[in-house]
Amino acid sequence: MGRSRGGLLKLTEGQAHDGRSARDMPGALVEGQTLLAGRAYDSDELRKSLDERGAWANIKPMPNRKNVPAFRSYLYR
Repeated sequence: MGRSRGGLLKLTEGQAHDGRSARDMPGALVEGQTLLAGRAYDSDELRKSLDERGAWANIKPMPNRKNVPAFRSYLYR
C-alpha cells in the first residue's frame, strides 16, 4: 500500500490482475462515497459489495457487458 496524490494506492505484482486487489479496498468506502475506477475493476462482485455499504460504483463498464450498469463519464474525467 502506498500513498498517491489521490489517496492510498495498492500496488500488485506485474502478473497479477488489478481487479483482484480491489477486494481489499471497498472496506474503506462508506455510505455516500463513490469509487471511480477503470474497466479492470468492472465486476458484479465489487459493485454488490459497494452497494451493501451504501457507496456507489462509477466504474467504466467492459464493452462486452450484456447488462450495462450506470456510468457517469463526467465524474470519471
